[in-house]
Amino acid sequence: MKERFLYILKDDKGQVLPLVAIMLMIILMFASVAIGSTLAFKERKEVQDVIDAALLSALLATSEQREAPTKYEERTVGSERVCGVCYYTDEDGNTYSEVRCTYSRYDHYIVEKDFKNYIYVNPSQFEDVFRTYFNLNNRNAELKNIDLKFVYDDERYLTIIKNLPNLHTPDSSRPASICGTSYTLRHYYHIENPPAWWRNEFSGTNLTLPIAWTELTYETRSGGGSRGAVPFPRWVEVTANVTVEVSSFMGSFVGGKDSYEINVTSVAFQEVGSLEG
Repeated sequence: MKERFLYILKDDKGQVLPLVAIMLMIILMFASVAIGSTLAFKERKEVQDVIDAALLSALLATSEQREAPTKYEERTVGSERVCGVCYYTDEDGNTYSEVRCTYSRYDHYIVEKDFKNYIYVNPSQFEDVFRTYFNLNNRNAELKNIDLKFVYDDERYLTIIKNLPNLHTPDSSRPASICGTSYTLRHYYHIENPPAWWRNEFSGTNLTLPIAWTELTYETRSGGGSRGAVPFPRWVEVTANVTVEVSSFMGSFVGGKDSYEINVTSVAFQEVGSLEG
């Protein structure tokens, strides 16, 4: 029995099999890691492409080339003509008549002049459009979080002038006559402060925004400070930091997770086609 046991210990037949098995396991492990890494890189590239396309599509869909006036002035329009016959006597005693006419109604309006273009993106619509385009082009990833940042051109600020002598003037009427013909002279004032559109559209952005119009009949927004010039941005840049969840090829073997998250950053740029309104 002792000799049999020593013979088994000295016999080296088959001892390479455990080594081969270990080597095969190592090779399979590295192969799995390589395959998983390749698939992860491919998945990330596909997600990046989808996010780039969704961001650009959303920017094209929600960006607008708008225009706004740089001058606000008044215009008076007469209507409802009234006429009277006037009689005159010259130096020789001859009498002659003349028909004179005027307007019994005057409407006062704001006239907007010298329009300039600028670019605007609706931030409340942008994320919804982005999600829609993302979901249409990707079925394997779930959008978990999106952080959007809008940066506008902050170098183009223009002066705006408001000259409205009859601002907030109430309507009026008074009796009048022309050549003995009586009528009521009426003035209707359709003049209120213009909207401070820049404060509504660019609030919360990187742009410096002057205050809205006050009750002064004449004022400007120019230079710097609280009454500074108004931004008319030529371009906008949108940066999206996005987190998506994708299925994991090695999920059941590594870490016990069936999915993992990818963080992707994408940038899109858009500018106005023309500066003049």
